[in-house]
Amino acid sequence: MNIENRNIRFTSTVICRIFLGICCCFLAACSSQSSQNNSNIFLYAVDFSHSTLSPGNVKFDMSMEDVLQKTQLSEDDVDTTLGEAYPRIIHSISISSLSDDIQEIFSFQNDQLVSVEYAITVPESEFQTVLQTLAHQAAELLEDLLVGENQILEGKTTRWEDEQKNSLILSFPDTDTSEERVIFLGLGNLAHKQIVKGILFLAVEIAYLLFMIEGGINNLYHLITLGGRAQEEVWNEAKGIYEYTGGDMTILFLLYGVATIFITVLFFMIWRVNMKSAYEVECRAKEGKHINTIKEDLEALVDKRLHWTLLTLPILGIVIFTILPLVFMICMAFTSYSKVGDHLTIFHWVGLKNFSTVLGMGNSIGKTFWSVLGWTLIWAVLATFLNYIFGMILAIVINRKTTRIKGFWRFCFMLSAAIPQFVSLLLMRTMLKDNGLVNNLLIQAGLISSPLPFLTNATWARATVVIINLWVGIPFTMMQVTGILQNIPGELYEAARVDGAGPVTIFFKITLPYMLFVTTPYLITTFTGNINNFNVIYLLTAGAPVPVGATAGKTDLLVTWLYKLTVDLQYFNVGAVVGILTFVILAVVSLITYRNTGSYKNEEGFQ
Repeated sequence: MNIENRNIRFTSTVICRIFLGICCCFLAACSSQSSQNNSNIFLYAVDFSHSTLSPGNVKFDMSMEDVLQKTQLSEDDVDTTLGEAYPRIIHSISISSLSDDIQEIFSFQNDQLVSVEYAITVPESEFQTVLQTLAHQAAELLEDLLVGENQILEGKTTRWEDEQKNSLILSFPDTDTSEERVIFLGLGNLAHKQIVKGILFLAVEIAYLLFMIEGGINNLYHLITLGGRAQEEVWNEAKGIYEYTGGDMTILFLLYGVATIFITVLFFMIWRVNMKSAYEVECRAKEGKHINTIKEDLEALVDKRLHWTLLTLPILGIVIFTILPLVFMICMAFTSYSKVGDHLTIFHWVGLKNFSTVLGMGNSIGKTFWSVLGWTLIWAVLATFLNYIFGMILAIVINRKTTRIKGFWRFCFMLSAAIPQFVSLLLMRTMLKDNGLVNNLLIQAGLISSPLPFLTNATWARATVVIINLWVGIPFTMMQVTGILQNIPGELYEAARVDGAGPVTIFFKITLPYMLFVTTPYLITTFTGNINNFNVIYLLTAGAPVPVGATAGKTDLLVTWLYKLTVDLQYFNVGAVVGILTFVILAVVSLITYRNTGSYKNEEGFQ
């Protein structure tokens, strides 16, 4: 039951207090107080008129910011379920003398306060008693306004207007069907002649219920238990042979269970859309506004709501092909799904055991993880910053005014980038083998007596992959820095030279700060890419050299080790843990670094 105040402008404190008196009288009735006690509520309302229960000094046409300031509320109280075009401030108020909280709702349109509502839930069994009590007391209060008790009881809405057209609206709904509309989707739309939309919502609910009955509930049950029935050999007396009974496929139980959860989440999102739609239609009906037909809703999908039409399929694709597999992988990290112990067919939940295995130092997996993590971070730092430094130096040298045939030099260095990377890496791997071209030429020239261990010694192999990565990555950095250098205002350099600054001072005071401001996000992206640089490591060394009995080599990164754990060794649970930890490390480092850069703090531009 609601007392609504829509599109009104109170011009005096008297009307505010009258409105508040009605609200508090209503609250008193809802809390099952007697008429004698309710008479005291009016005094209480008058004394309470300057609290947040009453609009007080809040005026219509105020902006949301001003209302928040006047009522001492925060943006956390702002609700935008109806869209940003119709925001509301909703908060609950507790009064010691009343059993139930009252909701105060400020509604805005075009950033202007247009209505103030007060609402409290009334049990259906007490509805008529509360309505009669309120009508009697409201009629006495509004005696001078020619609002009678019978007039309130007979109509759903009673409106009073003064000479200035300020209006006071009292709404008394005959039946509250909100509970039914919460349970049965589409009823709110069907009640207001939106037949197609209502049927669609109802069809979605029926389809979901049928899915859950047919297999969804069973999927959730198996997600908890993960099965456990192994394949058995049973003697068939009639045939005189042994037959195999099918066992549980735990991997399917896990997949179907996760998919069922996603379908359930999708259903509740549709349920929320249904409730929002029903509420919006109900409000428009009460205000006497036009209710959209199905044709108008479809036209809106190619006009005002075009973003819904264009983004729905891409978002579904991301959910199905990206988010769902990620959640499936995360769940795998908490199971015994591994070749170890023969748990490839039937496995079970193990909690955080896999995380303790990977992060612990008391086992081979844990020791390998920390070793690989250390080398991964070293590799990422060297590969990122050496590429950047040398690419920047090369770009500055070529970009100098005194450098001739600049286009030729840029062409020469871009040749390595023009060749497919995997071709270059495989060629370099062949040339750097013990019996490869490089070692043969050095031996024939008499510079060495035995082959250099470019790819077989741990130190040599790590240095080799860093150097070759420079050869592959520097051209890209050079071209990016070249574009930045050509956009630095020449007036800065001229002013610096006039002030007597030399080349070194100009570089550290102008060139380097400007480039760092622009390229810091690129550096963070490059750092992230180098941590996951699968191609360079796997195609050059495949992680070698690999100690005997180890699961990772001396040049393996977390991403190449993850590949070996899953594809080669079938340690799927441990691989899932490594994947999660890699993501956490990348996310934390990237976000913290980026939020502390000048590019983030000063998006307006370089100063």
